[in-house]
Amino acid sequence: MNLRRKFIFLFLGILIFSLATSSLWRRFLNNSISEYTTGKLKGIEGLAGIKSTSVFQSGLFSEDGKYFVYTYRPEVERPDVDGSITMRGFAYPTYFQVIDCATGKKILSQPVESGKYDQLYVLWEQNDLVWLMKREDNKGNLLALYDLKANKFRFNFGELEKLNPNISWKESNRFLRNTTTQKGLIVEANDKRNYLIDPETGKVSANQGKFSSLDMADEQNYQVSDLDIHPIFRKEQLNGSRTSIINTKNKATSDDDFIEVKYLTLSKNKEAGYNSSITFYKDYFFVLSPVTADEEVNMELTMLDKNTLKTAWKLQLPQDKLKTFTPHYGFERFFIKGDQLWVSNNNYLMTIDLSSGKIVKQENLYE
Repeated sequence: MNLRRKFIFLFLGILIFSLATSSLWRRFLNNSISEYTTGKLKGIEGLAGIKSTSVFQSGLFSEDGKYFVYTYRPEVERPDVDGSITMRGFAYPTYFQVIDCATGKKILSQPVESGKYDQLYVLWEQNDLVWLMKREDNKGNLLALYDLKANKFRFNFGELEKLNPNISWKESNRFLRNTTTQKGLIVEANDKRNYLIDPETGKVSANQGKFSSLDMADEQNYQVSDLDIHPIFRKEQLNGSRTSIINTKNKATSDDDFIEVKYLTLSKNKEAGYNSSITFYKDYFFVLSPVTADEEVNMELTMLDKNTLKTAWKLQLPQDKLKTFTPHYGFERFFIKGDQLWVSNNNYLMTIDLSSGKIVKQENLYE
């Protein structure tokens, strides 16, 4: 065999070996990632860049601002490897946790954990009672009531359903803001009637009336609005496609312009819908806007004088860039208490001094 033929055989051998090794490696990664995300395989964090990160799912501040109640879930990060890696079998549990806003301490020694195929959402908080919904895989919705004062479930998942065998809400996704004198959660059940669940007995009663929907977890930015929702202010593009705010009463124009103008729309420090009026703090109001047009991770909060529209301060909110396959931002939550503004996003619970615009405390939401 001459040298040329030896070289060709050697080259072909190396090529076949490389292709076979590459195929086996991809198959191994696909299977490993699938097993990892379904909880069947442990201890492969770091393998070819495979790891998980916690992502905010739902949450709100209690009515008095004492607590921040929320759920989150781990999601797998995009592997840092070349080639086509198929991600399948996403199945992580969801966790429920509570933070004391004054101290920044987590109230639950261990977060409440759902099944690995289930989703867990905070629906509403009232009188230190948190209504939760769990979407069980192939079983529909289950409700629960967590008592913050007792630091335990008053009714765990499945118990409310047993107490009300003739009423089903397993297919319902509509929950209503209770504006009646009775306490409890209003749910539109599978029969399309409204029922109020009594927080003391767990029993339901029919409830007629018109109620607004709870925004719960599926609505992003449910405490901000990009509408012209105040009669004095309007928005106009004066600098490229950036948006300025104009006071129609005295013709003042905002010092700063924004990529988007989203007003804080807190209503008496509670979660509010899109049609609520702008929230004022003394003679100021707030705008939330992305820093650049090509990403939503870097958000800037600005406090403006409502008369002159001069900027009192602006602050870029710290938030980590998600490396998950479908990065999801826009879950900022707000609460004003005294001269402090509490803000949460995908990573942190922050306490902002309203006089200076400085973050005076910052707590990580996750373990």
